[in-house]
Amino acid sequence: MSAPVLVTGAAGFAGGHLVALLCQHGAVEGWYRPGVPPTVAQQALPGVTWRAVDLRDAAAVDAAMAAARPSAIYHLAGAANQGAAWANTDITFELNVRVTHVLLAAVQRHVPQARVLVTTSAAIYAASEAPLTEASRVAPATPYGGSKLAQEMLALAAGREQALDVVVVRPFNHI
Repeated sequence: MSAPVLVTGAAGFAGGHLVALLCQHGAVEGWYRPGVPPTVAQQALPGVTWRAVDLRDAAAVDAAMAAARPSAIYHLAGAANQGAAWANTDITFELNVRVTHVLLAAVQRHVPQARVLVTTSAAIYAASEAPLTEASRVAPATPYGGSKLAQEMLALAAGREQALDVVVVRPFNHI
């Protein structure tokens, strides 16, 4: 049996759609925030193992990573509400930056060969009238954007310094 693909934030909007696609191609482990389980429809997806994992709890992440031993990881979990980031900056940074650090530390210990896709945000860019490219100026205007830039920098540093296979994507709004 081949190793599963892991999706953090699997019960969320983007994660739910990704899990539905990935399960058509093999085993998937979907991690969701304790107390916020996947929908009934998500739970019925074939080939998906659901696990409540508090990504803020390093011991829980370590144990879950050791059990899952995924071949690839899509890290979609985090604080996604840009408006709430102004009132809850500490939570935004915890759920976007610290959680990524905890996850990558567990990857380093248990599956350092796994490719890890870390989803940041176009909110890291400076406002511009011109179309943005990856070379556009980085200057987040919100705590959310700042947290996503910090998350990205942490992930890329882990790739360089710990020889992890980390890929960063900066999606724009999606519905």
